[in-house]
Amino acid sequence: MVRTADAYDLSGARVAVLPNMVLATGGRGDSTALDLTHLQLSTNRIDQTAAIAALAHDAEHAEVEPDDGLRRLDEIASMPHRFGRPGVIIGHMVLTIGLALILQPTPEAVLAAGVFGALIGALKLYATNLQTIGVLLPVAAATLVSGLAFWFAPDQTIDGSMRILIPALVTFIPGSPLTTATLDLAAGEVISGSSRLVAGTMQLILLSFGIAAGALIAGVSLDEALTNKAWIGHQLGGRLVSDTLGAFFGALIATPVAAWVANRPSGPPSLATFLPAFWLLVPGAVGLIGMAEFVGSNRAAGLDHFLNAIIMFVSIGIGVLVGNALVLRWTDR
Repeated sequence: MVRTADAYDLSGARVAVLPNMVLATGGRGDSTALDLTHLQLSTNRIDQTAAIAALAHDAEHAEVEPDDGLRRLDEIASMPHRFGRPGVIIGHMVLTIGLALILQPTPEAVLAAGVFGALIGALKLYATNLQTIGVLLPVAAATLVSGLAFWFAPDQTIDGSMRILIPALVTFIPGSPLTTATLDLAAGEVISGSSRLVAGTMQLILLSFGIAAGALIAGVSLDEALTNKAWIGHQLGGRLVSDTLGAFFGALIATPVAAWVANRPSGPPSLATFLPAFWLLVPGAVGLIGMAEFVGSNRAAGLDHFLNAIIMFVSIGIGVLVGNALVLRWTDR
């Protein structure tokens, strides 16, 4: 925003960005005009994120008139899904199947991931314009997926722990907000960091209650359902280094690769490429296990998993910072 103000010769602009509010003033002088904007709580799709990033790039180089920029923002907000309503459901199926091939590549897990992905996609479509249902969507989705998984195949589900559930619920896991919270707190942004940390933790709690409710409805012991043998950190870098360093190197590699893709002739903005790569790290999954165990009776194991998740968030945040520093040095050259 500051670079955009400089591009349009608006000297002395000051901006304060909070998680759900932005304060901006156009300059310094005897009297200062202050404007206030409340941020929308809805989540943009990746194609909308790419369009916003492209508009921001144009604004930073003064290549768009302000009125046209506002019009483009309205168009982005109402942008229809490229593949329609069936594409939303199929897209969720592809996403969950892909993650299942990483977390637990068994025929049963992949098949379940496809079914659960279709259910989550249908639920998200139903809750698109219903704010109350949208707030309850994470816990409702977790309850549905957990109940069906434990009811149809309790033995297989317990043996595979929650790895069969995570692919379908990955878009609800607040890994990105929690990682951003650690970065904000490290940078001294107390208000932003603490509010994101509380919001992300609350999202984990809602998902955990949903998983616990689904297990109880299916008549499965929550403690047995949360028995874990292996986890995602061992798959992503953990075989060569520790789980924490694996998360660090994953974020370190993903950041410059996303920037390189953005510089290709038809490449999307780096933010749109980085988000799916971030999901592969599934940093909130370990925290989700910890919360679910804490909701059950295994308090000690739950706290241990949750603390490990916090350490992983910090590792990913540092990886992003180092990767971004490399990108900035590369672009400067």
